[in-house]
Amino acid sequence: MYMSTREKILRAALELFSRKPYSKVTVDEIARKAGVAKGTIFHYFKSKADLGEKVLDFFLEIFVARPLNKILSSSEPFEKKIERIVSLAVGFTLKHDIKAVLLLADIYEELRKLGKAWIIESFYGKYAEVFTKFFEENGVENPRVKAMLFMAVLDGLSFQAMISPKSIEENLDQIVGEVVAMLKR
Repeated sequence: MYMSTREKILRAALELFSRKPYSKVTVDEIARKAGVAKGTIFHYFKSKADLGEKVLDFFLEIFVARPLNKILSSSEPFEKKIERIVSLAVGFTLKHDIKAVLLLADIYEELRKLGKAWIIESFYGKYAEVFTKFFEENGVENPRVKAMLFMAVLDGLSFQAMISPKSIEENLDQIVGEVVAMLKR
């Protein structure tokens, strides 16, 4: 599969940021991992902070936006879509090393220090709107509030999956049932 130089850099940075803190990863390491010259990175990205911002966007697009949009655009019933969304959130946490999951928080913290916290806030705002619309279309009462609640549940389940993966796996069907019931109230 063809991968552009920009994507090679993003993937290399993502992998390195998932292994150690953003602040400890150097541009030289990213260049080496991507198989490009250091100057090439600055051809595509203005700074390491710009690269961090784009890695966060890339991460969210690949691991959240694409799979979520695929689920929401399917012809499956509401309950099945909720089940798949919960499984997506929990499954990501169960499948990936805890360091990869914490990558998001680490990059967010670095961007916050640089005054760019709006990036993740914008992402959450966008998906709050996506879920609000999805809930409206499916007759869920108080769709905006339920969208925020649903996102909090997904975050909480992901966190629980890091702490006690076996418990989440064993109870996933019941959890999904309770989430659907909560949304239908």
